[in-house]
Amino acid sequence: PLKKGFGVRDPSKVRLVPLRMFKGESNLQPGARVRFRDMLATVRSISSGRVQLDFNHPLAGKTIIYEVEVKNDVKDSIDRIKLLLHRRLPTIPVEKFSLSLTSNVLTIIMPPESYMVDGIQIIKRGIANDVLRFIPEVSKIVFTEEYVRRIEAKTESKEVEEVKEPSSE
Repeated sequence: PLKKGFGVRDPSKVRLVPLRMFKGESNLQPGARVRFRDMLATVRSISSGRVQLDFNHPLAGKTIIYEVEVKNDVKDSIDRIKLLLHRRLPTIPVEKFSLSLTSNVLTIIMPPESYMVDGIQIIKRGIANDVLRFIPEVSKIVFTEEYVRRIEAKTESKEVEEVKEPSSE
């Protein structure tokens, strides 16, 4: 249906504009995409000193047919969540995340590499929206970041140095 694609063509979005409004435009020809008053338009025709501009999306009013190939049908909830994580954080392997789903609460333990990713808070919000939308058995999501104190191994040898007392000679 057209409504699910780019919408139905709206005839009110087609306007005639004087040609003098495009003084500096060099590629003004039918089919060209131009910016007019901060809106993107397609030039439909140029005649009699006027330019017909169409502000509809180029695919509006057209039926779009996609050919897709289903490679895998993922049924397990944890596997589906891992795919949603990979969609939002493709640079971090999903094996580094720890996931647990108990009584409709999903706990995601974030790996240390994810702590400083640009926009991580927005990414986490996107992950939460995706999981709550596509995984019906999840009603709450808890993101956990773990910080562990590093215990440095002390390699100091406990040698006791003998202190020589000054001799009174």
